[in-house]
Amino acid sequence: MVKSEQLNTDSEHLTLHLNSIPDPLAEDDCTNITTIASAVCQTEVSLVTLIGKDEQWIKYGNRAKEFNSSKEIDFCLHAINGNQDILIVEDARKDSRFKDSIFVKGEPYVVFYAGVPLRSEDGFSFGTLCVLDKEPRTLSDEQVKSLQGLARQVEVLFQLRKNKFLLEKSLKDAIIYQLKLIAAQLNPNFIYSSMNSLQSFVLEEDTEKSINFISDFSNLFRSIITNSQQLYISVEEEVNFLTGFMKLEQLRNKYHFDFEIINNIDDPSCYFLPPMILQPYVENAIIHGVSRLEQNGKVSIELSLQDELLVCIIEDNGVGRDSAVKTDKTREDNLLWQYGKGFVLSRLNLFSRLEEKEFNVKIEDKFSNNGSSSGSRVIVSFPADLEPYYF
Repeated sequence: MVKSEQLNTDSEHLTLHLNSIPDPLAEDDCTNITTIASAVCQTEVSLVTLIGKDEQWIKYGNRAKEFNSSKEIDFCLHAINGNQDILIVEDARKDSRFKDSIFVKGEPYVVFYAGVPLRSEDGFSFGTLCVLDKEPRTLSDEQVKSLQGLARQVEVLFQLRKNKFLLEKSLKDAIIYQLKLIAAQLNPNFIYSSMNSLQSFVLEEDTEKSINFISDFSNLFRSIITNSQQLYISVEEEVNFLTGFMKLEQLRNKYHFDFEIINNIDDPSCYFLPPMILQPYVENAIIHGVSRLEQNGKVSIELSLQDELLVCIIEDNGVGRDSAVKTDKTREDNLLWQYGKGFVLSRLNLFSRLEEKEFNVKIEDKFSNNGSSSGSRVIVSFPADLEPYYF
């Protein structure tokens, strides 16, 4: 058996890793090849066996289940560890290497064995294509060549699988790199608004509010930096961040609105979502929604699991999108929001490509009974099975 200390290259480790992963397409192709091998060599059984660091699998073949046990097929180990192109044992009962094997003395009573080592492009042996029978046999030169040719086809299948894996990994690495670059570009609207608020407190000579604001902003900024080092953060971390952000916005807006965060997820530390996706929509609900109201407004955030999705709903009772566009205080306000929205949509698109799953956002207008605008609702959904990943 090939042990871990014998593996000298990343390619060998990758080969073993891929061997341990089920692949329905490889199974179908390899099973077809083993059927042909049995027909060519006129044997009852043909198998593709693969090796791991500390174990051996009988992965494919017309009777693979009979051989899938914790026991190693010692025939295959000899074929893999030897230097020959094919190992042929015409009668195992008379061969000192195998006559005491459990596969010879008991079920399935192997007598004849012929195995061709499977090798990667760099010469690493990772398994065999073998044929077995309960009767003594010999193989003609043509049968040997045919078996070796079929083994080369199995090698090609696994090399194609490896190439596909490396290509997909390269594409995913490129997407993660893009996400990392985007994560370095903190939401400019948030920083711009915070600095303006701090400036107003200083100009008003409100020392206490200035100090509190600087303290809260520092804590929040630290969270942003920490979260930006992760592809996904837990729902618990997101709720803590949004709570801090909303409190800061309350102070900045002189408590002109209330907020609530409803977390319906039982264990928020076990579910994950991308950081800084919800925040721009929450900020927009405040700046372009409730802050335009004459009376106090309200922003609510609700998180829940629906089927296989993590769903986040951001709702406000502000002036609505149409009114906000008409009454934007400055063109710069609108440009910053459009930039932030584009920032979010770009990231969601990259996450969808990375995970090959949908990351969606939907914006709805709310209306009162008399048809007037009564705010907006943003629904953001993520796959519920995301796992933590650090840059």
